[in-house]
Amino acid sequence: MNIVIALFAAFFLYSAALAETYSVGNCTQAEAALKKLAPGDEVVFRDGEYRGCTLKLETAGEKDSPVILRAENAGKAVFLGNGAKGNAFRIEKMRFVKIGGFVCRGYQQNAIRIQDSSDVEVEDMTLEDNGMAAVRMLAATRCAIR
Repeated sequence: MNIVIALFAAFFLYSAALAETYSVGNCTQAEAALKKLAPGDEVVFRDGEYRGCTLKLETAGEKDSPVILRAENAGKAVFLGNGAKGNAFRIEKMRFVKIGGFVCRGYQQNAIRIQDSSDVEVEDMTLEDNGMAAVRMLAATRCAIR
């Protein structure tokens, strides 16, 4: 029994050690990082303006290894829609995602759209002057906005 527990613990620690952190500074880098993600990975957005970005997350996390999208410094990574159609962040058919620390302003539709997803956490966001809704949730379960 102890061997099984030790093997499970070793596998969990090995999996956690494989998690990647991607540091991005513009929309193109962010899009490229989102395509490489695996459960447990994190994308850190450096301070600055991200003009017209419409990012779609395509990788789900796992219960103990969520996918994380966050600002390097809360309130310093600013998404400016400038009337762009779409959403700053689109999370569709995903599980175990954490997003936080961003300012999103000026999107025609929503700053964040969460659809057909579960276990999504949105924290420490400033959402201003966005068209339809700051955060729009459709068929979303166990999601939280803090």
